[in-house]
Amino acid sequence: MRRALLSIGLMLVATTGLIAAGCGSSSDAGATTRAAAGVVGAPALDGIVAAAQSGRGGKPDLLRCGAAGSASCDANNGAMGPVRSMQVSDGKLLVGVFTGELLTCDPDRAVSCDAIGKIPGITAIAADAAAAKDATPSVYVGTNGGFDGGSSGDIWRCPQATAGGACRNVGTPRPNAYVASLVLAKGTLYAGLDDGRILSCTTGGASLSLCTTFARAGSGVLSVDSNGTTRVFAGTDAGAVLSCPLAGPSRGRCTTVTTVPGAQVRSVAALPGANTVYAGLSLDAPDADGKVGRLLRCDASCTPIALPAPPPAPADSPIEAAESAVTAVVPSAAGIWVGQGTVTAQRAQGVISLCPADGSTPCAVQWSDPQYGVTAMTGVPAQ
Repeated sequence: MRRALLSIGLMLVATTGLIAAGCGSSSDAGATTRAAAGVVGAPALDGIVAAAQSGRGGKPDLLRCGAAGSASCDANNGAMGPVRSMQVSDGKLLVGVFTGELLTCDPDRAVSCDAIGKIPGITAIAADAAAAKDATPSVYVGTNGGFDGGSSGDIWRCPQATAGGACRNVGTPRPNAYVASLVLAKGTLYAGLDDGRILSCTTGGASLSLCTTFARAGSGVLSVDSNGTTRVFAGTDAGAVLSCPLAGPSRGRCTTVTTVPGAQVRSVAALPGANTVYAGLSLDAPDADGKVGRLLRCDASCTPIALPAPPPAPADSPIEAAESAVTAVVPSAAGIWVGQGTVTAQRAQGVISLCPADGSTPCAVQWSDPQYGVTAMTGVPAQ
């Protein structure tokens, strides 16, 4: 797979009066090395780890980007199949592989990963960071039962190490619904389901039988995140970004931050202790078939941040509409890490960028490939 830093010419194109699109051409010369404006209140990170998948199957790449201030992404392989979720916890990279493995890896050199457990259809993971110093820190795993012929998703609890014991199925949150996303906040696990519910589940017990409906989103919840103190944010398959209080008389009564017609909100990322959320979208292309990726910064209102266009597909690629999306957003003190991916049965394209907090200047492209799309990303905490 070719890897080069690419310079991107940006052209802003208005769509629906709300979103602006980044598009242009790329070349191998004149790579962008400008540092992005940092995000106030975001954690200090030593870069990110991202998963990139080709459109024709095969083993994905794990990419290590921005380590020690580097302006490039290096191959960091170790995953064995399509990656839908990953997180660094207690110094280890936890990787959820959709085809059935939960892996633990070294975030800097994941050339070989160890399997924690065999779980089919992994769609989301949430590591219990609050328990990272305990004897048996846990990671919660959400699944899509349709992967192996079922109709529901389960939640599993696993140790964060191969020697910690077996993974346990701790409950099926709702019949006929799969778990699309998970986040832990203040000792409670929140699960976004494709039936439009957000569940809250008490952690630490032998089961999650105490899961209750925290909120109803009205359409499938594709992504959830929390600012850790007061709110859960959710993105839906109907283009809505929701803000849901964790406590008080308005607990679980979500308000709509914005709704973008023709979009799916594939990723949300909240700032700790703040009411700011970044939302990654897959939006109907305004002038062609397929989808394009978009990024919004939302607080009292939403502001678009222009993104670089994915690289052109190879000339011999099958004729197929591109289904591009912002699949991952990671705010950091250095800027916003953004993963874009087009991954279909026949083609894939991807970009990893480091963008300024307010979108006032162009994003710095860290990695770009015409045959691999980004499917997941996580920050690596600075030591």
